[in-house]
Amino acid sequence: MSLTDYFECTIDFKGQRLAERLTYGLLGTFSVIGFLAGYASESLSLTLAIFALGVITACLVALPPWPMYRRHAVQWLSVDTTTTTTTTTKKS
Repeated sequence: MSLTDYFECTIDFKGQRLAERLTYGLLGTFSVIGFLAGYASESLSLTLAIFALGVITACLVALPPWPMYRRHAVQWLSVDTTTTTTTTTKKS
């Protein structure tokens, strides 16, 4: 096994959309929670810590190729091995 086999990340198109929506949802939620908690406690470090926790959570949810991102596999067309050639004649 080569090193690239361990890092092969295959997800389908619907999985990409799901990962993107989860990322935006998590980052938005943690941003609002961090802002409200930091505003209530008057602590910028608490705001940044909660946002950093959100970034780490979003990375853990979106970056690995979880099986939920591979449910709708793309069915590619098979390669057509027959080739047709057309000849053209030039009339003078």
